[in-house]
Amino acid sequence: GAKYMDVLELGGMSRKGYQLIQNDKVGTYTNNGVTFTIQEDGGVRLNGTASGGNALMVISSISASGTITGSVNKDIPSGITIGIKDASWNVKCEIDSTLNPRTTELGNFVATQAWVRVSNGVSVNCTIYPMYEKGSVAHPYEPYTPNLIDTKVDDVDKFDEEMLKQITTGACISCTGTLVE
Repeated sequence: GAKYMDVLELGGMSRKGYQLIQNDKVGTYTNNGVTFTIQEDGGVRLNGTASGGNALMVISSISASGTITGSVNKDIPSGITIGIKDASWNVKCEIDSTLNPRTTELGNFVATQAWVRVSNGVSVNCTIYPMYEKGSVAHPYEPYTPNLIDTKVDDVDKFDEEMLKQITTGACISCTGTLVE
């Protein structure tokens, strides 16, 4: 096998795929008459009639800046809007039945959450698959793929064959040192 020498640093975070919506709020929630079921695959099941105001649910954390494109896997029924916002509820890149996909230049704006809104009085019974990604091209829906490696190796004895396999998949952000046979 290979011998690993002088590995000084390995670390950082990597994400495979295009999807920025992290799908970290899996579960069922109800707001103003609409039940939002956030599924393991990133889909959002909507069921009910929004009453007493717009039904709104934060569906995920998201970290995005620069140019992004938002899209949904199919036509969005009228009365449903998907968007991203920062911590102060400054809203950017909303997608609805007339704007799907939509590309927005965020600049230094940093989005922190993705949300779905059902307008007051609208009845829904559907599953949508929202997607936000960097750049100006809308790719087919894919679920979020978490980091493959998030570690730092200070000790050469901890740098083993399994870690090398992870690095060769493109999960390494930075690696300094020498790898020899």
